[in-house]
Amino acid sequence: MTKDEVIEAFDFERMHDYMVAVNWTWGGSISYIPSIYKMKEFARELLDSIDIDGKDQNERDESQFTTSGGIMVFCSFNREFGLRFDRPVNDRRLIRKGVKIPTIEAGWMYEE
Repeated sequence: MTKDEVIEAFDFERMHDYMVAVNWTWGGSISYIPSIYKMKEFARELLDSIDIDGKDQNERDESQFTTSGGIMVFCSFNREFGLRFDRPVNDRRLIRKGVKIPTIEAGWMYEE
């Protein structure tokens, strides 16, 4: 999938709903739950940061990934992109509360 296809296929609304339910905030000087627009914008920035265009051959031979704010992005050596909600699967506070942690992903490695 291309970057645009990954952004389009990913369920940002579901991720936002989860963040609201567990009060998961993004930091900085002011903590806040990001809007869906802000999450899409940030995911695009992360995807752009790992694009292999302009990388030397050694870097092109390996897949790239990065994660921040609960968003994990991937780029394969052949420029297939993927995006996943990097959820806190071992957060005992959430498990005790019975919070169901969603699996949300799109793109490379996740296509059916």
